[in-house]
Amino acid sequence: MNNKLHKTSKHLFVIDINMAFQTDALVARKYKIIERIGNGKFGFVYKGVNITSTEPVALKFEDKGTVFKLLKRETTILNYLYNHKCRNIPCVYWFGQYDEYMGTVMPFYDCSLHEYCKLKTISVNKLNILIVKCVQILESIHMNMVIHRDIKPHNFMVKNGDIFLIDFGLATFYLTEDKLHVPNVTSEHITGTPRYISHHIHTGCTPSRRDDLISLGYIYIYIYAKELPWDSVMTDITISTLTDESHIMHSKNQQRMILKTHDQLIPVCKQINECIENYFLLCNAYDYVDDPHYNSLCSLFISKS
Repeated sequence: MNNKLHKTSKHLFVIDINMAFQTDALVARKYKIIERIGNGKFGFVYKGVNITSTEPVALKFEDKGTVFKLLKRETTILNYLYNHKCRNIPCVYWFGQYDEYMGTVMPFYDCSLHEYCKLKTISVNKLNILIVKCVQILESIHMNMVIHRDIKPHNFMVKNGDIFLIDFGLATFYLTEDKLHVPNVTSEHITGTPRYISHHIHTGCTPSRRDDLISLGYIYIYIYAKELPWDSVMTDITISTLTDESHIMHSKNQQRMILKTHDQLIPVCKQINECIENYFLLCNAYDYVDDPHYNSLCSLFISKS
């Protein structure tokens, strides 16, 4: 994707949407906007309330003119997954047009895993239980031919002691209508968040199931150590004139790629525990089209919890 398109679309959208949405505005005659709580990839996220049931909800809006229709993609995939009995994902309450924007209404969650980790210390036992639950969530969407492609702590939400995976704007089907795996086509631009994408994505590979799982392993390291080995990488202007950090040849991504290689990562995992070391040994052994053995990955942590 062209990052300049991202910036241009988002900048125009910020101007328009601040003018369009006011506190107490009513969407679909049922959902009242309370306050803006965050930015999406091409729009904004608001906290609201169902005026009939008083249930808190999240409302997301996207300019109809946005080049990348992420909100429509997300809604389509979420409805598909929910109809196929995936439950640790958002249920779409409403999707449609509101003024000059497309909008959707979903459940409101207490906080993200990223926020939760800053507020509370998670023991190794709880971390192991958490990672098992996350693997099971990934298995539930993977078995329905969907990969998420943006696994990070900000996209796991906590509510009533349970964990949910959100933000399916980059999600896609990894099988064709003929049940064939989509080909591994080399790309110059990464899909996902540079900090959490797998080593394979840094090399230009098309994301697959193994990459969702590898990104989840990085989350484990982050929660345990409060940082990732590649957090301190800096742009080297002497070797790169690229300003677009979505490009695989950007100097930061080149450094991240090296630090995420098997030889660099396993010594880091050894300093943490055997669970995450063996997790990466399994994940790194998967080829692009392989069907991961989710039970084996879960068993690494269950026996230690």
